[in-house]
Amino acid sequence: MKIVKGKLVRINVAKCFTKANGGQLIYPFENYKADKGGFIHGVRTMPQDDFDKLAMSKGLDTSGEPKLTPTCHPVRLYRDRVYPVLRARCAPNFYHRRTPGMMLVLDTVDGHEVYIKRDLMEVVDES
Repeated sequence: MKIVKGKLVRINVAKCFTKANGGQLIYPFENYKADKGGFIHGVRTMPQDDFDKLAMSKGLDTSGEPKLTPTCHPVRLYRDRVYPVLRARCAPNFYHRRTPGMMLVLDTVDGHEVYIKRDLMEVVDES
């Protein structure tokens, strides 16, 4: 099925986890802790006020140049949860670079809007 706004999606276990944990990979997608824990990392953007506070506290490096402030945080998405799609296709800016091939989902437990690669998710059957 096609991923569109409003559909429910979940992590595609075959593409993200090893054979020992129900997937089809020989080596873990991220690391063994994430593989055994049943999660992968998505990314949420940092709110502007947090970004401003962090930017002011960073200061300068040894050469007198301003330090780059992080623009996002990692968020865990679990294999046993279902996530509603907020945007099916988007290309957000992370770490001051455009990142194509992403989608925006809502983590209903924490309330965060999380960006994740489209090819790592699958539509939940509605039958």
